[in-house]
Amino acid sequence: MNKFHSSLKPRFKGTIELLYLKNNQLVFNNVITRDYMIVETDEISSFFLRKINGENTIKDIKDSVRSRFTRDFSEDIDNYLNYLYQKNIIEFEDIAIPSDLKRYSNQIHFFRNFLHFNNAKEMQSLLGSKKVCVLGLGGTGSHIAYSLCAMGVGTLILNDHDYIEEKNLTRQALYCENDVGKSKSIVAKEKLSSINSSVSIITFDRRISQTLDLEEIIEGADLVINCMDDPNMDHTSIIVNDICQKMNIPFITGGGYNAHQTSLGYLIIPNKTMCFHCIRKAIQNHDGDLRPFLSEKRDMDYGSVVGIASIIANLQVLEAVKFLTNFSSPVIMNQHIELDFIHLSFRKTNLLKYIHEPCDRCVHLKGGEKNES
Repeated sequence: MNKFHSSLKPRFKGTIELLYLKNNQLVFNNVITRDYMIVETDEISSFFLRKINGENTIKDIKDSVRSRFTRDFSEDIDNYLNYLYQKNIIEFEDIAIPSDLKRYSNQIHFFRNFLHFNNAKEMQSLLGSKKVCVLGLGGTGSHIAYSLCAMGVGTLILNDHDYIEEKNLTRQALYCENDVGKSKSIVAKEKLSSINSSVSIITFDRRISQTLDLEEIIEGADLVINCMDDPNMDHTSIIVNDICQKMNIPFITGGGYNAHQTSLGYLIIPNKTMCFHCIRKAIQNHDGDLRPFLSEKRDMDYGSVVGIASIIANLQVLEAVKFLTNFSSPVIMNQHIELDFIHLSFRKTNLLKYIHEPCDRCVHLKGGEKNES
């Protein structure tokens, strides 16, 4: 149990609202997480709760209760405070963000919606210890690299063998007109270093055609994000899957475009989720609605716009940060998620239902017996 110092000033979190008081029960709602919490009350606790305002110290509250009820309820108050704190209902007025994390204050406040304040600071520090590899710095990869750098991931490993073209400027982050003809990986490192100098950036410009091409690049990574679409996402994801399974490194397959329709991609954790080969089998076992997203070849360039590329990229970043910090559970495990940006529709399919002949790595998932979270 937490032992709070008597000088702390408890207050209800800004995301907490009181819905009603009924039958000696207070019902709180977290407006961010949509969690409802029921707190039992009596005459003493009702009086005590009214003293929680961010101005009274714990000592002030205990003194008020002792004066009102002529008894010392210090231990009960400590237990009640601890309960409210564990339920993420209260926080303390004199919370502070360390100087080295000041630039991430908005992120820490965001994490606070899901965690206690100290844990939120720890999440940011944890993110700063992680190493993420982004393969491909095009429409999605450039936005992913930018966002991860801005959020303070400790080390970014970037690989792209391509050079910047004028047509890239309409949707790819990090590049400007003066960069046309330059190496994407070199320019990306320069721009990202100016955005967040505390992030260590390692670059490669290697063309990937087999698993051996990736072994040195992804060594030591906590997560790999595949955004390589040459010749297509299906082909490159097979290569990434095989080497990441061998090296036991979690990875995300970048989504693929069919004009305004997009597949978000998959978070694959070796020996926990479906591998990419079994994902492909599961999609083929589906009724056919999912097949176009994993076609063996693209007969035409469907194109894209920056709105779609950046949205998909940052959804993947959010899922990546969930995985890296565990502030929330990632959604894109064993799921096929489609977004239609013209009609703003969303469809999610649990692929565990369609495993009929899993490989040796995925046999324990047959029939969806293992929870995807």
